[in-house]
Amino acid sequence: MLKKEPKYRKTLTEKQLRLLKLIYKFRFVSVPLLAEVLGRNKSSVYENLYVLVGQGYVEKRYNGSFRLAHIPAIYCLDTKGIKLLRNEEHKLSDMALSNMYKNKRMNLEYINKCLQALEIFSAFKRHYGDTFRIFSRFELSNYDFFPRPLPDFYLRRVGSKEDEVNEFMVSILEKSVPYFVHIKKMRTYQTHEEEEGWEGDYPCVLLIAP
Repeated sequence: MLKKEPKYRKTLTEKQLRLLKLIYKFRFVSVPLLAEVLGRNKSSVYENLYVLVGQGYVEKRYNGSFRLAHIPAIYCLDTKGIKLLRNEEHKLSDMALSNMYKNKRMNLEYINKCLQALEIFSAFKRHYGDTFRIFSRFELSNYDFFPRPLPDFYLRRVGSKEDEVNEFMVSILEKSVPYFVHIKKMRTYQTHEEEEGWEGDYPCVLLIAP
């Protein structure tokens, strides 16, 4: 384990800002999943997070319950990081960032859902590369034309094609959620398509099951 002191800088680098925005995108992240998404080794990602934790931008969470559940250390935005990203120049969802002040109250079940979303995002990137722009539900909270509850992901093809599906709304079906709740969510999509209107063809609804 690294024992060196954090390096303090007056301003963040582009690489550090990118890492903060990726943490914002999924709320809770881990080193192994970040390394997979970024295509970097775990030591490099850990060092970058170590610096951001030392500077107060990121919070590290790890305790006995994580160890028992075989979950690695979890990272989320700390107060300083949230305040930085709320700056208008970053054009991120103020609603999502405000909710992240409650990160300390989130339980393991919620954290696992965020990690699962990051894992699925990594799979999308691995299989489709840059074919789609992929937005997480936290990024969608700024837009009122998406159904509520928000989909877990929205995918939009880069360079639309007439003979292909160009947009997807992705919903992750969790084991612990009763079947009727999933049915209710599907009806929400149907009502949204029929009543709210959508510019162009309505996105294909993609369900991801365990």
